Amino acid sequence: MLELEQRLIAANSGITIYQAGHLVKTMYRLNCQMTISNRRMSFLLKMDELQQELYEIVCQK
Repeated sequence: MLELEQRLIAANSGITIYQAGHLVKTMYRLNCQMTISNRRMSFLLKMDELQQELYEIVCQK
């Protein structure tokens, strides 16, 4: 059993491993570097409810 599948089961999520694979294909992060300050910034673009649930499950330690 894959670690992701174990986490989904432990969280009592209705998301399957196949749905998770489809959901991550449409999750985007924007990375940019400011030219003057050389500061790097990262923005996670808005997700729907299932994507947010998956993100929270994956980010749990």
